[in-house]
Amino acid sequence: NSHAPLSLSANLVLQKITVIVWPSSVVMLAATAERDMATKLFLISMLVNVVLYMLIGFLVWLGINKHFSFFALLAFGLGAIWWRLLTL
Repeated sequence: NSHAPLSLSANLVLQKITVIVWPSSVVMLAATAERDMATKLFLISMLVNVVLYMLIGFLVWLGINKHFSFFALLAFGLGAIWWRLLTL
């Protein structure tokens, strides 16, 4: 099938976008066949994502209201997280 490499490529791009937007989705890789465990992992993943975006929002607020250097801290932190996740 000539569309297989294109489909694989599109799937990889979609996975990378998912990791960038929802970094805690990596936790879902450990999902098991147990329904309770999968639900717990999903809820933990969502909680981690909420906390992460709250931290990002807080650093943006600090950058706007306190000192511009908080933007550098935010950029460095996000860059490190994304680099680590995208090179898994």
